[in-house]
Amino acid sequence: MRYTLPGQMELPGTQERIGDLATLVLGGSRREDLEGSGYCRQETSRMGVMSLIRWLFGADAAAPSDVMKLDGTTEAALARSLSALPSDERGWITFAEARILFSTEGVQYAFGETDQDGRRDIEAFAARHQSVINFMPVEVRVYFVRR
Repeated sequence: MRYTLPGQMELPGTQERIGDLATLVLGGSRREDLEGSGYCRQETSRMGVMSLIRWLFGADAAAPSDVMKLDGTTEAALARSLSALPSDERGWITFAEARILFSTEGVQYAFGETDQDGRRDIEAFAARHQSVINFMPVEVRVYFVRR
């Protein structure tokens, strides 16, 4: 039996995770025992929506533990951290650190559509240090990839 919301797509691996969750939550009952219950369908709908949200925003992909936290206290400290980063490796600073260093806009506008100066400054900094930046608003981080 497939568990999906009407008109919704099914994400890879969702069915197995739903069955595993239902088994854990309901004390080890088999999936077949749960299929007739309204509980399983209700939980499945909620899990399907949550899985879709996590899939869309990349929340399932936690930052690998080997991704280095860079020193974002000053531009000079960030430059030193970037120079120590191996080629093709990622490092990150918080959005707050990036905003303090490179943007004059407030928290909600930093590096957005209206903050062209902030974007230009951080991109120029990254280019000077042979890096590329990636803004990750869901993680509230700015990643630098050393070239």
